[in-house]
Amino acid sequence: MSHFKSSQIEANILFFYRQRVMVVRLVMEGDLGKEAASMVNVCRQTVSHSVSLFNEGGLDLSSGFRPRTRAVSH
Repeated sequence: MSHFKSSQIEANILFFYRQRVMVVRLVMEGDLGKEAASMVNVCRQTVSHSVSLFNEGGLDLSSGFRPRTRAVSH
């Protein structure tokens, strides 16, 4: 894996982590799940899942995040 691809993957993971933290914060401040989802541009299920992970012990960079890979045909 080239350095660029590795850096891009790390940036994507960090982006998704920040989204999860933001939706948890919005819900804790009183926003509804669907409102938080709209503000952060994620689906409501992502909000629900992120809040559940947080309530179970917090969020970390690996909790519930499984990057999808695509098969490459040559």
